[in-house]
Order: sequence, then structure tokens, then C-alpha cells
Amino acid sequence: MLERLLEGLSLHWRHQADLQEFSPPFSDRYGGSAAVTRWPHRPVEALDLRVVGVIDVPWATLAVVAELSRLGELLFIGATTAWRLGAEAARERQAMAIADLDMRHRRDLPTIIAGD
Repeated sequence: MLERLLEGLSLHWRHQADLQEFSPPFSDRYGGSAAVTRWPHRPVEALDLRVVGVIDVPWATLAVVAELSRLGELLFIGATTAWRLGAEAARERQAMAIADLDMRHRRDLPTIIAGD
């Protein structure tokens, strides 16, 4: 699906499945996370932050490093967190895990963390 969406565009993309050694439940239905850039990039980690007892959310937080000409490497993290109303504690733990992900792969340029 992603390949079809990006067909004919000069973009580079990575899907969480490129890094994960397993297919999360419902990934065939919901797809998962992807990073799409105009710069070549390499994936560095897919962080599985699924909440125990909630099997219908297959998205991973995806980290890629893009080489920006003359500027250096930029870490981009496409974050996904629990969205259900009662998941405040899970979101807090996930935010801490995303901060740790940033620390593990940090570059000289500021990290961009974005999400839906």
C-alpha cells in the first residue's frame, strides 16, 4: 500500500516491518508506522510500545537518521503512543521510552520527534 501511495515520487521510505522481526497483530489491517523523507535515510530502531491487553494497535515508534547535505545527520522519530482515554500512565511510560530512544541515537543536529 505504501509503495503504491508513493509511486512516482522521489521520496525515501522505511516501514517498521523493515526493522521488526515479527508482525504485530492486526498489522495487515492497520499497516503500522513509516517514515518518508526527501533525503536518503537509514532506519535505526523500531520501538514496540504496545500496551498490555490492547492487541489492536500494531504501530511502532520508528527512528531513522537522514543525511542532510552540508549540515550533518538528523534523527527523526515518528512517535506513537497509547490513545485510549484511560491510558495516561502508559503514555507517560511511552514518553520516557521515546526519550531513551532519542538518547541512544542522538546526533549533533536537534532531533525531530513527531507523531499522530
